[in-house]
Amino acid sequence: MNTIEWISLLSSIGTLLTAIIAACTLFELFRQRRASYKPDLCVLQNSFQLRPSKLSDCELAIEWGKHNEKEGDLFNFASMAVVNVGFGAAKNVTAKWFFDRERLLNEVNELAQKTHQSFYIEKDDHMLSINDKGSGKFMVNYRMDSEEFEYLLPLTQDNKGRKVNLPPAYTLLVSSYLSLKIYNNMRSKELEIPNITLDLSYSDIGKGKYTTKHRIKCQVISIETKGGELSSKFHVLLSKYHNEWFHLISTKSTFAP
Repeated sequence: MNTIEWISLLSSIGTLLTAIIAACTLFELFRQRRASYKPDLCVLQNSFQLRPSKLSDCELAIEWGKHNEKEGDLFNFASMAVVNVGFGAAKNVTAKWFFDRERLLNEVNELAQKTHQSFYIEKDDHMLSINDKGSGKFMVNYRMDSEEFEYLLPLTQDNKGRKVNLPPAYTLLVSSYLSLKIYNNMRSKELEIPNITLDLSYSDIGKGKYTTKHRIKCQVISIETKGGELSSKFHVLLSKYHNEWFHLISTKSTFAP
């Protein structure tokens, strides 16, 4: 191979390398452009306290609130914040909760019967009600487990995110479960609050579609009881599991002896 042929070969190799570098650069620019409008939704940890509410002859910790929150600010529901840690806005967001409601309902009613209570949790097609001596005293929607909202901006533009309510049936059944377990003298390690999962479905501005699953695992951290009094306090941790988001809940529960 003579000098001219060597020069031609090296020139061809140089052209090929230049083309490869240009292709890699274009691919990186394309990847960065896609990342610039890709959303990424996650659920933030939160803390609550559960306080008792008198329902006829029974007391259940059905009032949910934050730590040190005044009694007038408590509600019969709770929410978790969803934020967008991606670079682009999320559109057409659907949030749907899943938990084994039938199993939890049956366990609560079995505990109420075991501890000789005058009430049980009654279910119809759409409502759960605390039935005490034949009359419903408190009712929540049994089927409400999803929400939809049009968009969620990135965290740099919206640091509060969007609050998504836990299913009313879940909060009522968890409150009843904790109250009955403590009344039945269960130790903290025997308290197993059922898990709940949040599925988030959404799209980006480029019409790409995403689905993420956020499983929440509850663990009782501590219990404070007072002899001769009705109230007991719970500290419950909903902790991160693998690559999923979990949350922190602190509760106060009461059940009348």
